[in-house]
Amino acid sequence: MPTPRFDAVLTALREPWFFTESRARATGAAQGDKYAKDLKKAFDMRGDKATIETGLNLGGYALHTQANKRKRLALRAVLLAEVLMMKKPATMMPNMRTQYGSLSFEALKRALVNKFPFGGSSQHHRPYWDPSFFTDPILLPDLRVQEDFRAKVIPRYMFLVHMSDDLSKPLWQDPVAELARYSGSSLTLMSNEKPYVYSNAGMVQGVIFRVPANNILLTYQTDLMTALHSSSIGDVNRVGHTLSEEILELAAASASDTGGLETPTALLRKTNVNSDTPTVGLSGGSRYNEVVVCGKAGVPLPWGVTGKLKLVGLFMLVTKEGKLLQPFDAPQRLKDCEEHAKRLKRPLLFLPNAP
Repeated sequence: MPTPRFDAVLTALREPWFFTESRARATGAAQGDKYAKDLKKAFDMRGDKATIETGLNLGGYALHTQANKRKRLALRAVLLAEVLMMKKPATMMPNMRTQYGSLSFEALKRALVNKFPFGGSSQHHRPYWDPSFFTDPILLPDLRVQEDFRAKVIPRYMFLVHMSDDLSKPLWQDPVAELARYSGSSLTLMSNEKPYVYSNAGMVQGVIFRVPANNILLTYQTDLMTALHSSSIGDVNRVGHTLSEEILELAAASASDTGGLETPTALLRKTNVNSDTPTVGLSGGSRYNEVVVCGKAGVPLPWGVTGKLKLVGLFMLVTKEGKLLQPFDAPQRLKDCEEHAKRLKRPLLFLPNAP
């Protein structure tokens, strides 16, 4: 049977105006495509397609403007998500029209995002993020000195790290307590084969965490430009946009086939495949990946309760010859890192920045 209203919603979700590309991050198209695919899959399994299509009939409207047309499409999308994602009876769609009909276009989009399950299709990947699969820095004595690895094999390692260009920031005083202030923080998965992490100062240093598997929120092979460290994201066009909504949207946009959670092995395999120079954003790619984690312990999430992060080491990236990178203040940065490592009683590793 023809379903023109349903088809129009799927088309609209994939249009650039529905989920705007913003904050230098090209996730809108991927996000809309993911929601459209989820709705289509659920719709194809329904035996009441005619009832659903009829429920999308909003009646006539007097002012035929582009804004009104888009709002009606957003309203239909919410109605579909209520029925197909939230499993509410299609016979309730007239009541839903009354419930949501007065909302603005932006409010309807926020309502739509919250109707989709978060990461449900990829939860079987979560056990692979168990801390026991990650390397303990204490077991890498060869990386605790600035050694020349041009003719030697770099020891194998896999870490979850958080970097900071500014060694005077609170992170360096108590890294675990600093990340515990936030519901979401951006980390990077590094290995001896993919030793890449963000830096805007040319000198890279950071901390190494042991992260409980339940704290992993989502992953992506490049920089998602996640807006973190705030209860409100602060996009001037999206007043009140919260961190939970940011994570939901990024999960939809980051990987349609994994629901936003890769295994560590798969994430590293996809990191820096087609890019040799650091650039920012999904549209350009980047050498480093992004792993968004919840820094707070005791937070109930759909898959379990979060635990406490553990600081296991500090690191500096060096050349394969073991030399410091070249900023003018490199010697002072080394001294600061050594002092922080001594105070925090954790090993400082020197990681060659080329495999």
